Amino acid sequence: MIKHYRYYLLWLVILLVYMLGWRIDLMDVDAAQYASISKEMTQNHSYLKVYDLGRDYLDKPPMLFWITAFFMNIFGTSDVTYRFVNFIFAIIAIYSTYRFSTKYYSPPIPYYSALILGICQAMFLITQDCRTDTMLMGWVMLSIWLFSEALSTNKLPTYIISFAAMAGGLMTKGPIALVVVIFSFGSYFIYRKKWNNIFKWQYLVGLITILLLLIPMCIGLYQQFDLHPEKILYNQTGNSGLKFFFWTQSFGRITGESTWSEHGSFFFLLQNMLWSFAPWILLFLVGWFLKLKQIIKGNSIEEVSFFGFTLTYIALALSRYQLPHYIFVVFPFASIITAETLHEIRKKTRIERISKFTKFYTFYYIFNFFIVSALLLLIPLIHIYVFPMTWGLFIALGLIALLLIVLLRNLSLPTFLKHSILIILILNIFLSTWFYPNLLQYQLGSNVGKFLKHNHRTQNDFFTYKIDTSHSFVFYSDILPKSIDNVGDADLGNWILTDENGFRELEQNGLILKVVKSGLHTAVTTLSIEWLNKNTRLQNSGKYYLVEVTGKLYHS
Repeated sequence: MIKHYRYYLLWLVILLVYMLGWRIDLMDVDAAQYASISKEMTQNHSYLKVYDLGRDYLDKPPMLFWITAFFMNIFGTSDVTYRFVNFIFAIIAIYSTYRFSTKYYSPPIPYYSALILGICQAMFLITQDCRTDTMLMGWVMLSIWLFSEALSTNKLPTYIISFAAMAGGLMTKGPIALVVVIFSFGSYFIYRKKWNNIFKWQYLVGLITILLLLIPMCIGLYQQFDLHPEKILYNQTGNSGLKFFFWTQSFGRITGESTWSEHGSFFFLLQNMLWSFAPWILLFLVGWFLKLKQIIKGNSIEEVSFFGFTLTYIALALSRYQLPHYIFVVFPFASIITAETLHEIRKKTRIERISKFTKFYTFYYIFNFFIVSALLLLIPLIHIYVFPMTWGLFIALGLIALLLIVLLRNLSLPTFLKHSILIILILNIFLSTWFYPNLLQYQLGSNVGKFLKHNHRTQNDFFTYKIDTSHSFVFYSDILPKSIDNVGDADLGNWILTDENGFRELEQNGLILKVVKSGLHTAVTTLSIEWLNKNTRLQNSGKYYLVEVTGKLYHS
């Protein structure tokens, strides 16, 4: 049995590692855009109609923006406040995974499930580079756990709360939140022949709850878009906000009604799970096949997680537009499947000393050792080729590793699980304290934005010339940039952001310029091997200049 106080201490360490990423700037595009929209919502007090830099926004439902704006009104419009909201929903997802697991499995499977989810690489990513997927995962797993509670207790208030969580998911990323629940429990009811659970009068109350909670969002969509078919979005008029959120955004990607198309391969999401569900991906794949075999034979413990993951994966994989983080919503199910597999293999290995399970467990232990050790090699590789480290950081990481070893050795966990936890934590401490801070020095938007804010520049004395800014620029500067079309319009004292060509053109057109700040920049979320290599980074980077107009040369 896991000693609880040490288990809680381990979780405290994990949560602190999540929070280490809060010291870096928000990354363009998604995280900075969503934070910027939330900030704009607090400033304009426009909660039903959503705007992005003053333009109508029709992409994501408003729940993330509503909750973030609520906290920003209390704690201020900072990147920490934005990340705090996602942090809370990450905890909700992990806790709900644990509570759902306790309904079907005895210890230590619930403990394993929570740990496997909390330590997978995706969780460290989405608590730093925060998107709607963190909140979606929280709402969906909360609704799964509460709905399973409602089925066992048959208490109406529990049904209502579970359906309210589903509404939260719907208002976070659309119908996928409800689809996951239907896939999970609908298939479970059919498989178990629980026909009486398919139609219950409590569901009607739950659906009414969802409809009531959706009213504010629907009013906003109708007023902003359906009442104004003349608005142009996605290069067309006649856009219905209601149709977009309830159909086109999700199902339109399968039917072809959506114009978005990217990464249409059926195995695209699985390929990306190699890193996002690291270091558990091999054990999960084995577990998925073992679970399928159990379901076929009729001796599985629970099927909700299997059907929830599998059917959701198929639905997402059929979409013509896929991104790696779309599958994160069902990582709690993957964690449960992995935890059950780990426990069953260990149990059968102890009972059957010489068996296929013993051989597999030995193979997986060795395989996992090399995989997570290879992950640890990223640290010296980054030191040598990307961002050279100081000896102080090496020593600090070593001391942290020793403290973690002392903590983990007293936990009743499989040896390779301890090894995986140790390596993943050390790796993400390194990424959050060294790699990402160095990388974000090359993000033009946040660096220039914070510099302008510090120097009290305003909308009236700052301009851009032949260079694009970003949402991180607007978020950190509080300036909606204006572009100079005619160089002669620049006044003395104006600050202008431009690139190398623009800098030369400004000087050639008679402006006397003082370079206030300059540097290299790149798109930090789409890095190339050439850029990462410190020896070839310069020629693969753009250069920006922030200049002050100190005089003008007039030619006769």
